[in-house]
Amino acid sequence: MHGQDYCGAFVEQKGVSEKEAKAVFRRVTDMGREDGPNINSDIANSASKVDARRVLQHAREQGKDAEFFRRVYQAHFAQGDLISDHETIIRLEQEAGLDGAKVREIPSGDAYREKLEQNLSDARSLGATALPLFVINNKYAVSGAQPADSLQKA
Repeated sequence: MHGQDYCGAFVEQKGVSEKEAKAVFRRVTDMGREDGPNINSDIANSASKVDARRVLQHAREQGKDAEFFRRVYQAHFAQGDLISDHETIIRLEQEAGLDGAKVREIPSGDAYREKLEQNLSDARSLGATALPLFVINNKYAVSGAQPADSLQKA
């Protein structure tokens, strides 16, 4: 499984020029530098995140969703790992302290597919147009990468 380079995928999906895409990535990278997460769009791959999101549902049930999300985010944006790769997902969930045997079953089956679809439907009903999506009090949604002070004001 190979992902497309992040910039190329963004250009195709959003219909913008490469110059515009790189400007967006610079802004997001700068926000990340200020607020914590390391983002390197030059090595990140655009690939399906469905299976990683399904494992996140399992991690949430185990109280390890924040740690799993942090590991996936770091692997994807800072290390250039292909997060659609099942072995990568399994490694990341083990690093987050989850049971590898259980997670091995999730990407190859249908576990958590319905729950993920419900979450995506809920996000769309709140007006989600980009990720990340921050939901406040199950009522307000802030979509896309935002500076920390914007979220604090919300």
